Amino acid sequence: MPAHLQRVRQTIPEFLEMLDDRQGQGATLITSQFPVSQGHEIIADPTVADAILDPLVHNAYRIKLKGESLRKGKTNP
Repeated sequence: MPAHLQRVRQTIPEFLEMLDDRQGQGATLITSQFPVSQGHEIIADPTVADAILDPLVHNAYRIKLKGESLRKGKTNP
């Protein structure tokens, strides 16, 4: 398993708890480099994936950015 996916999976319990605490409290802004369509693949456990993705997807305003990364043009000083 790639290291970045392993880190994501290790933080799932904390993320799920945070989402539960935030439910109904106001806006929650979440950014990701992974598309929602890969959520079940990344999370691996279908029950946990549904618990995380359902409230996010059903109540979300999604903004999908397209184009080249702005980081590619920057050089380190």
